[in-house]
Amino acid sequence: MTDFAEILANADPAIRRRAAAALAMMNDQAIGCEAFRIEARAIVKQDSSPVTIADLLHQAQLQQMLAECFPADGLIAEEPRDLQEQTIAEAVAVSRRHYPAPIRPLAVQRPQSGEFVWMFDPIDGTKGYLAGRHYAIALGLFRRGEPVFAAMAAPANPADAPLRVNGSLAFAAPRLGAWIGRIHRGGAESFDRLRPPPPVPPYKVSVSVEHDPAMRDRVQQAADLERVSLDSQIKYLAVAAGDLAAYVRNRRKDGQPDRMWDHMPGAIIAEEAGCAARQFDGSPFDLRADSVIRFEGGLICCHGAPGGPVWLAMAALTRP
Repeated sequence: MTDFAEILANADPAIRRRAAAALAMMNDQAIGCEAFRIEARAIVKQDSSPVTIADLLHQAQLQQMLAECFPADGLIAEEPRDLQEQTIAEAVAVSRRHYPAPIRPLAVQRPQSGEFVWMFDPIDGTKGYLAGRHYAIALGLFRRGEPVFAAMAAPANPADAPLRVNGSLAFAAPRLGAWIGRIHRGGAESFDRLRPPPPVPPYKVSVSVEHDPAMRDRVQQAADLERVSLDSQIKYLAVAAGDLAAYVRNRRKDGQPDRMWDHMPGAIIAEEAGCAARQFDGSPFDLRADSVIRFEGGLICCHGAPGGPVWLAMAALTRP
């Protein structure tokens, strides 16, 4: 294993400081939200999607950290301001019971622009979180519009899904590779390089749990594939860690774009681990400091490069 300080020793100091702060925060959030999970309840947002106090609390923690440490930085995050304001008292109480670093009830809203812009999904896979399945805490950092750092915590450890990513904290930065460590009190300090070994058939493949039944059926019917059900963008990390050979998904049927925070952190980690995170035509994702991302056809994240054996197996699923 390699110390975090050694991994980022040659990184820009401004990026290094932000990366260290992000990983410390996410490690504490992973510990806290697992402790809180038994109490968590769903709150229904205006778009009918569920959210929990843990989602709102995590976002407030990042907002507080930015206000105190990086006040000029911007933030693009998932949860709406009005809901945060309505639940701040409960979030403070939960943080005091379950989290290593409680939050304070302060004005925490951030601008969405700056030299550095953070992107955050405080709990990706809220339904999985509530049901005792996998979920992720996902974060990305942009500098002048370009991605410079990504991190993901995968706190859950379901007994029926023993994966390498369970209980892990991973991060990546362009040209520095992708790395994985363990969540624990006191913080994750040492990490292993993510270099997944070549998978062998039948390839383990994950699809969207709820939003892509057609692709789910195709994977289920393929003789050389084994479907693995996973919530959230932890699927990207599972590919990077070798738990999966691939993650494949059609674009949304309603014509709406996806949210950048649902893809950017995982895609950066997968690519830096030597995997492919591409659109169906093989082109890279358009990763920028924006709240949306659009896919032409859909996405494939898989071991190896486009044109390799796993990619070709996934591409066969995307043909009409």
